[in-house]
Amino acid sequence: MDTPTTQPSSTPNGDSSKPSDREVKVFLPYSSSWSPSNIELPDSIYEPTLADLKTTVNEIEEKNQYNSILRTKAERERDRLNKLSKFQKVLMRVRFPDRVELQGTFLPTEGPAELYAFVKESLAHNHPFYLFTTPPRKKLPNDKKKNFLDLSFVPATLVHFSWESNQEVQTYLKPSLLELQEEKHPVLDPLLPPPNNSVPPSAAPEPKPKTATTSNKTPAWFLQGKKI
Repeated sequence: MDTPTTQPSSTPNGDSSKPSDREVKVFLPYSSSWSPSNIELPDSIYEPTLADLKTTVNEIEEKNQYNSILRTKAERERDRLNKLSKFQKVLMRVRFPDRVELQGTFLPTEGPAELYAFVKESLAHNHPFYLFTTPPRKKLPNDKKKNFLDLSFVPATLVHFSWESNQEVQTYLKPSLLELQEEKHPVLDPLLPPPNNSVPPSAAPEPKPKTATTSNKTPAWFLQGKKI
């Protein structure tokens, strides 16, 4: 059977309300042979550039200005949704108990109902199942009450899969989907943005012997207060 796709349905204005292709990908768990210790970052990552400092100052000024204004909860929520609405697609990934992950592309206006349909179409077994988020463990309702934008799943979110009752299966996905499987890479994973100037393991030099001294340098990204 072909890879699951969703055919576009046109709105009265002729716009597509659903993506024509889910851009399906299947990922295997990380290889045990990969280790972060094999990556050596250049010293330049510890030295903030002029652009880094300007960005930090601008962010502090914007935050102070934002906090100085009395804003209602509705206004803050409106601002949050306006920022998220700039994203045209949502990357949804479903992790199965065997650590294999199924990835599909959705629109922000779609929601759990479309995600459940996508997963159901991808399964090799027709057993009742549910999806949940962590932490804490919370079941994702299979309905159309909220879309991905409402759920703050934009621009990308990982959810987990479970059978409604105990089911012993060797594989969860259809054979046609398993043919698409590829190994995830921690540095290149779209749901785990890499730090600046990161180097893939294949391009990284041999690790140098560790010495007793420790560096007191602070990474440039830490000075900006950004999450990695």
